[in-house]
Amino acid sequence: MITKNELAAKVKIIFTNLREWQFREEDLSVFPRALYWGYARSSIRASGNTYEKTETVQISVFSKVPDELKVDKLEDLLIELGINTDIFVEFNENDKIFHYYTGVECERG
Repeated sequence: MITKNELAAKVKIIFTNLREWQFREEDLSVFPRALYWGYARSSIRASGNTYEKTETVQISVFSKVPDELKVDKLEDLLIELGINTDIFVEFNENDKIFHYYTGVECERG
């Protein structure tokens, strides 16, 4: 299983402006742009021992187009890493921005 930092390093090859948690001011006019953050932590325990700690990481991509090619590259990367996930999309009518997002379970280090 990949760690959050390893995942971010690979995603950063596709989205050079990838940021954790929030964008910088200079990112706001750049499309596509991407964020990631951990949003769920869990551990597997048995017989009083912790065997595995995981963190689910959301990757969000913001684009001006409905068929963002870099999202296809992200999907290909996840498949290459052996990660099966769904990528969802929503449209923000006010800003005219497409938001693609997915969750990836990572090893917590």
